[in-house]
Amino acid sequence: MQKDYNIILVENEPDIIKLTKKTLEIGGFNNVYVVETAEHFYDKIRNTDKIPDLIILDILLQDKNGIEILKFIKNNINYKKTKVIVFTAIAEKEKIKEFFNAGADDMIIKPFDPYDFIEKINIILRVN
Repeated sequence: MQKDYNIILVENEPDIIKLTKKTLEIGGFNNVYVVETAEHFYDKIRNTDKIPDLIILDILLQDKNGIEILKFIKNNINYKKTKVIVFTAIAEKEKIKEFFNAGADDMIIKPFDPYDFIEKINIILRVN
């Protein structure tokens, strides 16, 4: 079943990009745009008229800390309805607290189970 949501995946590891994109496609999400750096993320959102429904955000990017992107999204009126899932291998209690304090709607720890991943995406987007 096709699910008409616009998703931006912010991730810089090629293997994780492939696995995540394939998992999303199998889950019915085909409008997935991949950006590998913060710079490309900002370019993407500046140059599109489509507000993303969901941003899956890696925190450890090469050019910026993903927390800065998270705060930008959550403090921008244009992205008020956009959900953000932090996508990271960092599972330290204090860091998790920081992600949620910065506005994360949820988080997925890498490596991830594909079924749990899709279930979490469906729940956050309230897909029936």
